[in-house]
Amino acid sequence: VRVFDARTGKHARDFSLDPSAVTPFSLAISSSGAKVALGRMGNVEVLEHGKQPVRHWCVGACGTLAAVAFSPDARFLAYQGTRGLPEWRSSLGGLISVLNLKTGAPTHLEAVASIAQVTFSPDGRTLYAMNVSMLDDREAYGVREWSAADWRVTRSVPGSKRTMRRVAALGDGRYAGVSMNGGNIEARDLGDDRVLWSVPLVPPELGGTDNEGAPTNLDLVEIAPNSDPPVCKI
Repeated sequence: VRVFDARTGKHARDFSLDPSAVTPFSLAISSSGAKVALGRMGNVEVLEHGKQPVRHWCVGACGTLAAVAFSPDARFLAYQGTRGLPEWRSSLGGLISVLNLKTGAPTHLEAVASIAQVTFSPDGRTLYAMNVSMLDDREAYGVREWSAADWRVTRSVPGSKRTMRRVAALGDGRYAGVSMNGGNIEARDLGDDRVLWSVPLVPPELGGTDNEGAPTNLDLVEIAPNSDPPVCKI
């Protein structure tokens, strides 16, 4: 893993990985750049400058750890695996783990998501994640949040019946989700499913009108953290 200063592009440091290990499924870097977390199969590997790598194993058959995130002060590391919807339908539940990197103590939180996502608020006081619940016998894609002070659930938003690829906080307790709809990429308020904006995934100037009716899929999208307003990157 090679770390660069995002402001200058200057090379900061390198971390060597075991060449025989499975390729990581997710990556997170602490705000100082001193720590890197790699989501692997059934465990998260923490790399720290000047120290040996440490692996933390998740509970149960969590599968690939597809989402990892440091808190702003790098005190906590949250991660979520792909173990989710199939097990949830079988009443086995889903799981997010939060590791206290100072004490090594884990906390396990319940949430289910078809697409894993864990995110800390800019002040580090809140952790939120995508969460799927049942709404009128259909799956609704929403968000659940916890207080980092005691890890109690502070809010659950049922969300939309559309498959959300990513969620982000809008402020004032509101959340937005990003999904695909008829060739357009849309952002919706998860509180009332209202469309915030909708634009073609492939703009007309890039040949979008020539591809009408053709299968179009949103494979990867990210919402830039701490931006105002939130910036969506595809």
